[in-house]
Amino acid sequence: VVSAGLVLLALVAGVVGTAVGLVEARRQAAVARGEREDKEEARQKEAEQRAAAVAQAAAATASKDFLKSILVQGNPNEATKERTADPNRTLRAAIDFAAREIDGKFGGQPEIAADLRGTIGQAYLGLGDLPAAERHLTASLELREKALGPDHPDTLDAVSEVGVLAYEKADYRAAEALLKRALAGKEKAFGPDDPKTLYTAGNLALVYEEKADYPAAEALKRRALAGMEKAYGPDHPDTARAVNNLAVLYRDRREWGTAEALMRRAVATAERAFGPDHPVTLSAVSNLADLLLKKQDVAAAEPLYQRALATAERVLGPDSPMTLKAVNNMAALLAARGDRAAAERLFRRALEGFERALGPGHPDTLSIALNLATFYRSGGDLAAEGPLLRRAHAGMEKARGPDHPLTLEITRCLSTFHYARRDLPAAEATARRALEGHERVHGPDHPGTLQCVSDLAEVLREKSDPAAAEPLFRRALPGLERA
Repeated sequence: VVSAGLVLLALVAGVVGTAVGLVEARRQAAVARGEREDKEEARQKEAEQRAAAVAQAAAATASKDFLKSILVQGNPNEATKERTADPNRTLRAAIDFAAREIDGKFGGQPEIAADLRGTIGQAYLGLGDLPAAERHLTASLELREKALGPDHPDTLDAVSEVGVLAYEKADYRAAEALLKRALAGKEKAFGPDDPKTLYTAGNLALVYEEKADYPAAEALKRRALAGMEKAYGPDHPDTARAVNNLAVLYRDRREWGTAEALMRRAVATAERAFGPDHPVTLSAVSNLADLLLKKQDVAAAEPLYQRALATAERVLGPDSPMTLKAVNNMAALLAARGDRAAAERLFRRALEGFERALGPGHPDTLSIALNLATFYRSGGDLAAEGPLLRRAHAGMEKARGPDHPLTLEITRCLSTFHYARRDLPAAEATARRALEGHERVHGPDHPGTLQCVSDLAEVLREKSDPAAAEPLFRRALPGLERA
């Protein structure tokens, strides 16, 4: 029995030895297989890197060739029998050419097509041509979603760009949905404190500001500022922009003390980050001057406006849009100071300059026309005001649509213009139109909406309809007192 047991044990030992041998053989095979897989993975990774480098080089070449085809349009040395050069070609003409040329190109290279269409769309957005911008920005988004998927960082950038376009169109519902999507995607992809995430948070804040949701806007703007300070420090250009954006919020809420402190900080930060002559610095200086003028501190605002205008003329030239904006601001100050002759000259210089630079229907041109109309109203010159106001209204409806905030403000100005001329039926009709638009875009409690309520009540009172006027006055008064 013992021998048998020993034999048994021997047999068991033999089985165990065989098992150990099999395990070792498998382990060695696995090691060899792992080495082969590692080598294969390394070869595959190297191939992918080579393919990515080739694709990147191809994309760079394709983009360069496309850009060259645009730039040679103004080079006489590149003229051919089929194509004459135009050395006076404008930026708008070059962008229009690019927009035409890209159609039908890059069919097998959707990412390149998306990048170029995004660039063209952004250029049109800067020029104020929203329909053209929409065509290219939405095409860019569709191409990226199809090629890269809905959550790729490049797709999220395109979502954000279309959201900004919706904001410019005053389609705040669409803008909010798009920017929320972009923000959530970037928070997931990059984290909540990454600057790419914070840029989108700042854009979403602008939407909330237009909707008069000031707590939500303030929270996002403060988050953006804190994140930029943490990422870049207090003197970085993006920190300077975040300070300025938060200051504008407080200015619009008429929290003068907080706004002024932040705007002075924005000026100092921009001067350190960009220098005294940079457009961002000039914008911060102008914003501070605007605030001081709204506070009726003309003496403090004047040297800031003078600095902005003199620097813009020296650095950017007399016909630059930024210079012309500074001219307009200086005209507003002169009007507040009572120097109406000098103010009118500057308003007209600004208007004529914008007409040459951007065209008569550009929103910036129309804004100057509105300012000049308001200037004539303040002097009681309704005959001079009327054509400018009607031009601004018709042009802004065409350029921005009837529900854009500036269009609605001009509609309200038309109502008060008719009221001043004692055309009460026209005043009532436009007052109701302005009120309906403000309620639709901003909601019932927005300060602009309540001002329209008050305007309509005043018209009805003048029409001897106190029963209709009284509830409107009661609705408007508490909110306007708070504002």
